[in-house]
Amino acid sequence: METLQNKQLITSETTVGQAMQFPGVVEILTEAGFHCVGCHANVFEPIGEGALGHGMTENQVQSLLEKLNKAATTLKADLSLTENAIKRVKALLQQQNRTDEGVRVKVVAGGCSGFKYDLNFDKPGLNDIVIDNQGVKIITDQESINHLKGSKIEFVEGLHGSKFEVINPNEASKCGCGSSVGF
Repeated sequence: METLQNKQLITSETTVGQAMQFPGVVEILTEAGFHCVGCHANVFEPIGEGALGHGMTENQVQSLLEKLNKAATTLKADLSLTENAIKRVKALLQQQNRTDEGVRVKVVAGGCSGFKYDLNFDKPGLNDIVIDNQGVKIITDQESINHLKGSKIEFVEGLHGSKFEVINPNEASKCGCGSSVGF
């Protein structure tokens, strides 16, 4: 299961527009009677006010917030490690006595194509997205996951050494040396 460490992302003061950045939220709001989710004015309305304005009780608002937070914290990121990468990560974490850590995958600005991948070992932070992949934690952030959906991380060995490589279907371009990507 993929989760965010901080479970209360959406409160009654969160605007509809802010909540819509999370996957699955639009469907829940529509089912709850927020049929004007796409309206330009509605995005500025706090969810609590909107729900009460649509005739919901305080208990129904709390139930709605629970559903929204569950959707916002359970991600369908589809970010994974291949079998080779899992074996290598587990071995490295064991060798370095860092078994309580995972692989942090981040998309950062840089390189001639605009972005590059930053991979290192780290512990999850409060607002991190943590994906368990066969006992290995993949740690990322909300901004990076938007670029990483559908990606696999492979460990490759060749004549020029070994490395972890991100195989990302969202890349629109790659620089000639292969160290940066564009989306």
